Amino acid sequence: MSQRLSAALVFTPLILASPAAQAAKPPATAPARGALEAGRSAATRALRRYLKRQLKTQSSATLRGERRLDTVAADNSDALAEVGGQVPSGALSYLRFALYKRAVHDAVLRAVVLRYRKGQLPALPAALRREAASGRFTHLGLGLAPLGDQWIATVVLLRRSVELSRLRHRRAFTRLCGRVALGRAPKVLLTDPSGQVSRRGLTLRRRRFCVWLPTRQKGRYQLEVMVQGRYGPEVAALFPLYIGVPAPLRPRERLYPQAAKQTALAERELLRLVNASRSAAKLRPLSLAPRLARVARSHSQDMAKGGFFGHVSPRHGGLQRRLAAAGLSHLAASENLALATSARRAHDSLLDSPSHRAVLLDPQLRAAGIGVVRGRGGLLYITECFLHR
Repeated sequence: MSQRLSAALVFTPLILASPAAQAAKPPATAPARGALEAGRSAATRALRRYLKRQLKTQSSATLRGERRLDTVAADNSDALAEVGGQVPSGALSYLRFALYKRAVHDAVLRAVVLRYRKGQLPALPAALRREAASGRFTHLGLGLAPLGDQWIATVVLLRRSVELSRLRHRRAFTRLCGRVALGRAPKVLLTDPSGQVSRRGLTLRRRRFCVWLPTRQKGRYQLEVMVQGRYGPEVAALFPLYIGVPAPLRPRERLYPQAAKQTALAERELLRLVNASRSAAKLRPLSLAPRLARVARSHSQDMAKGGFFGHVSPRHGGLQRRLAAAGLSHLAASENLALATSARRAHDSLLDSPSHRAVLLDPQLRAAGIGVVRGRGGLLYITECFLHR
C-alpha cells in the first residue's frame, strides 16, 4: 500500500456583502466637524454594543476590539460614503490592502457593509449571524461614516490564531516571531520571487516562536503561517514581503467574471486553470479521475450543508478516511480547499498561498478530482483532490 499524503491546507478568502437599503438624502447643511464626530462616536458605541449582543459565539466568548481594525473599518466606510454608499468592484482589494498596511495579516476574515437610518439599528444579514455563531472569530472591527440621513457601517470579523511581532530584516534573512493563540503544530511557508516554496517547522516555548527565513533574492515574497485546527490544517496568517523593491502604494485589483451558473462548468474551469499553471511551471498536466471527483464533490457538499470549512469532517473524517470509504485507500493523495465567489478567484487565492501552491505544482501529481457545490449566499465550496504517482 502506498503512502497517503494530506498536505493541503485551508485558505478562506475575504467576502464583502452589502444589504439593500433606501437611497440616502444629502443633508441640507453640513454639520460642524465636532458635532459630526460626536454623533459618529455615539453611533459607533451603540452599534458595537448591539453587535456584541447579537453576534454571540457558541462558546459565549466576547469578540475583542482592536484600534487598528476600527481605523481600517472607518476609513473603508468613509471611502464608500464618498461614492454614494455603493460597493465598487475594487472594495475587496482596497480593504485587504488597508489591513495589510496596518500589519493585520490574519487569513480568516469576513467583512460586511451595512446601511441603516440614523437613530435606528440595522437588521443583520443571516450570513453574518451564521458566521459569528460558528465560533471561528475572535476580533471585531467597526467603523461608521454618515451619508445623508443614514450610516454606512463596515464590520470586520477575523480569527487571530497567531499573534505576530514586527519583522526584522538582517542581510539575507528576515526574522519572524510570534505567539500561537489558537491551534497547534505551527509551521511557516514562504514563496520566493521565483515562485519556489520552502517550509519551516517551528519549535514552541510557552507557545512562542522565532524563525529566520532566507530572503536573499530581491522581489516579492509571500509568507504563510499554518496551524493545526479543529478541522485540520488551516492558514493563520498570509501576507507579502517586499525585499529590495518598493511595496505598492495602492492595491492591485483583479477583475473576475461572474461564477458559472452550473457547478460542473466551475469544476472543468478549475481543472483547466490547474493544468495551465502546471504548464507554465513546465509540469505535466493532470488527467481527470472521476471516482476522485466524486470524493471531492461529496466533501464540498458536506461542508456546505454542515456549516464548516476544513479538511476534517465531523461526520466523515479526513481525506484518508474518505478515500477508504470510496475504495481508494491504496492511493496516495493530497487535497486543497477554497471558499470563493468564482473558480478563477479561488484558483488565484490558492496560488497566492504557499502551502496550496506547493500542492498544485507538485511534480509527483498525476490526476485530479474536483468537486464544487454552491452554498448559501452563492459561495462556492471547492474541494480539489490529487493523486500521486
